[in-house]
Amino acid sequence: MTQVNFVDLSKWGVTPPADGVRMVIAQPHLPTTVLTPHEPYRLTDDARSRQLEVLERTIQIASVSRDTEHTTHFTILPEYCIPGLTGVQLIEERLLSESWANGTVLIGGLDGVTRDEYADLLSHSRTHHDQHLNGVARVATDQWVNCSITWIKSSDGQLQRWVQPKLWPAWPEASGQNQSMFKGGSIFLFRGHRTNGEPFIFGTLVCFDWIAPTTPAPYERILEQTHHEAGHAQLPLTWLFVIQHNDKPSYYDFLNNVAGFFRNTSYPNATRTNTCIVFANTAGLGHPGYCTEYGSTSLILGPNTSFMTSGARPTLSHEGFRYRESNSDILKSARCIDVYFRERGECIHVLNQINPSSVQSGARGRRYAADNAEVHAAVDMEHILAPGAGVPVVVKWANDVLDQTSRQLPNHDPTHTEALQSAHDTVVERLRRIGSAPMTDVVRLATPGSKRNVEAWNSDESTSLRHILNTLRILGAGNRLESVGTDMVHGVISFGDVQIDVIAIQGTSHEVCIEHLDSHHLKRQRMHLLLVSRDAENTHWDPKRGNILRRRQGNPQAERKFTDPPTPSFHVAYQDVLDFLSKAEDLNDIQLRIRNSAGA
Repeated sequence: MTQVNFVDLSKWGVTPPADGVRMVIAQPHLPTTVLTPHEPYRLTDDARSRQLEVLERTIQIASVSRDTEHTTHFTILPEYCIPGLTGVQLIEERLLSESWANGTVLIGGLDGVTRDEYADLLSHSRTHHDQHLNGVARVATDQWVNCSITWIKSSDGQLQRWVQPKLWPAWPEASGQNQSMFKGGSIFLFRGHRTNGEPFIFGTLVCFDWIAPTTPAPYERILEQTHHEAGHAQLPLTWLFVIQHNDKPSYYDFLNNVAGFFRNTSYPNATRTNTCIVFANTAGLGHPGYCTEYGSTSLILGPNTSFMTSGARPTLSHEGFRYRESNSDILKSARCIDVYFRERGECIHVLNQINPSSVQSGARGRRYAADNAEVHAAVDMEHILAPGAGVPVVVKWANDVLDQTSRQLPNHDPTHTEALQSAHDTVVERLRRIGSAPMTDVVRLATPGSKRNVEAWNSDESTSLRHILNTLRILGAGNRLESVGTDMVHGVISFGDVQIDVIAIQGTSHEVCIEHLDSHHLKRQRMHLLLVSRDAENTHWDPKRGNILRRRQGNPQAERKFTDPPTPSFHVAYQDVLDFLSKAEDLNDIQLRIRNSAGA
């Protein structure tokens, strides 16, 4: 049965603020290829060098300020993120420097170490471990160790560390052919008081420990021992950090155990009203961007807090169920607050986690569970999705849609391939960078019935954004593209001396697209406006079916001309544009065919 050991932090001066704490959470990319194929699973030499850079960058961000307002109270490095004893040495050198604030905590997962390396780790001064259950003598010669380390920098600048081996191997660790992973026997729980005297307790589990098939489960042992430690009083479980290297972070058992943790009534003196479970995972991609594995770094709070959850906040979603590919209803049905970091690629997360007990009741106390969230690049480089600041939801959403969009070109004369590919890349790059408010306008203009809540955007809005891209890359090929996403239009195209505002709308029918244009465009246009509509079946548009202006001048039977100033707006279907491209021997033919389709 797992032992729980309590550590009193009062003598080291760890006193987090009463209203909340600042967290820095690294999310590095550690694919299978950067781990050795045999036990102990550890980073390869090339991967170690880069991961040391990520550690440096993470510590730099966490050290950026030592003043009270911006002190980083918890820095988290997921499982396998510390490259051996070299990584341990680097961390300790940085933590002992004056730039690292006193009274703070760093928690990290070490990659696999041999028995001798584990002995070396435990032999250093100011190192604490459970000698009875996790001592070197208990590690067999054919075993290796996966462990977490918790560093505390005391109020007088001294550095202490606690070493805690993983309790239970994940399947890849359990199926090793040469050595077996040592199973740890105990957990450390650290207790102390906030600046206002409010007690706190935090501890760490390593990935599979959260769902280990033991009876009782590790989290149940934490509840049980905290309940007994409280005696006739109560003790709060404030933070549980689950550091992971997990390709399926929304796996049923992981989320179901969260619900079980908060619902458990067997240990009432272990209070969970203000508990924050922090799932800190590695990344699913080597840079910020769209991916469906790993990531899902999140903070989960129980159902009895009064935090707000509505609203599309930058960087963080307080409705994480929208972003979990599987088992999305578990936390929602348990009424948990799922604060989910949208970025699943490699990055470093920063946020302020608000203490639930500090929130006032009523309208004046309306707050989110986390705020001031930022996304930083894991190495010192610029990225639109890791700007060192918050990332608006629509910017992340649009970039993810564009990441998933094929570069395959429609049917065309082979001589146009280079121009079309160049136009595709140009439109994509400009769409990525047009900003939050303009992108919101762009998508809503393209999507009849677009949802007001950007968090709820789905395939309708995604296909509309792709429709904009597909339209502009054809019409803009050959250096015709003047702008993208400005002045309430999707793009401006130059055909000769004429500049044309292009609006691309996708709806259930061409008529719906026309009505949407009339109600949303507000008649802001240059001399010429081209509507490219796409219906559900991608059919052609017959100009005889109607006129998009509904205000013809002169002969009502006469069709509008492409360059006729009094009636400058005209309309083609996307299928027409595809036909124009497939038949065009020269890109100028597209202009002529559009003119002809408008009756010029």
